[in-house]
Amino acid sequence: MIISASRRTDIPAFHAEWMIERLREEEMHLMACEIASMARARGMIPSACAEQVDLTGEGIEARGCIDKEDIGQLLGARVVSAKDAGQRSACRCMPSVDIGCYDTCGHECAYCYARTRRGPAVQCGVHSPVLGAEIGPEDRITERREKKILLSESEQTSLF
Repeated sequence: MIISASRRTDIPAFHAEWMIERLREEEMHLMACEIASMARARGMIPSACAEQVDLTGEGIEARGCIDKEDIGQLLGARVVSAKDAGQRSACRCMPSVDIGCYDTCGHECAYCYARTRRGPAVQCGVHSPVLGAEIGPEDRITERREKKILLSESEQTSLF
């Protein structure tokens, strides 16, 4: 279960599979009510991405972790994108590409899914062109074609 704890970030990703296996649907609704209440009391907007259970009645928005409305709002443009076909069927995320490497952030947030272990972060090479490692002879670099997903106001088609 992925539930937003800050503006649009996930908790408790470290224990998601363990929790899902142990929660029945009615317990999920009760827990969602509590989480939504606590989040809103602290000025946060709780949201869930890949839930097959509708939690909107409990105050949890159905949104993607990588949400095209949020990204569009941040960039000041409309985002045109389908859902990420490479994710679970219930996932609401738009397509994305990881640009980092697990265990490279030093913040040690308990809910972070980019940390696979506790302890110090992996040290990055200062002159490395990639995050978290040096490029070795066994590595393969592949260029990706970028797809246009942003439409500015001037690029939107008018019907009138």
